[in-house]
Amino acid sequence: MLTRQLMEHYGSGRFDWIRERYEQSHGDVASDLLRVMSRLPGERNEVFFALQASNPDTAAQDEALHHLEKMPYSGAIGRWLFDAYRKTDETRRARLLAIMERSKDHRFVDLLAEMLQERAEELSLSEAAAAGRVMRRLLIAILLLA
Repeated sequence: MLTRQLMEHYGSGRFDWIRERYEQSHGDVASDLLRVMSRLPGERNEVFFALQASNPDTAAQDEALHHLEKMPYSGAIGRWLFDAYRKTDETRRARLLAIMERSKDHRFVDLLAEMLQERAEELSLSEAAAAGRVMRRLLIAILLLA
């Protein structure tokens, strides 16, 4: 924790160096470095965090999702969010679905429908129903905006 706080204090302007350390790390260290990068002034990169949501390291995934849940949505990260959705486990997919729903990005409707058809036998009934609810809410949001 102390090292993380020192890096947050002195890390301004050293995003690339911290990112290199992050790419060489895993577990709690990777998670802490993501947290540091999220707190550096002017350095927040939503696409980078969206990419980390599909990182093979689950600690990095969780930290990236934590920040993505708090960041304002931009269409630039939609592709990477859905990529993470396809690659991760059911618990993290639920978190990604919540981000997709909050985004009101209509592009997720077709992507989710296609994924549900492809993986119908793999998904639990509750997960398929949750994806269906998100699709319905996104469609309603689209209709209300029209």
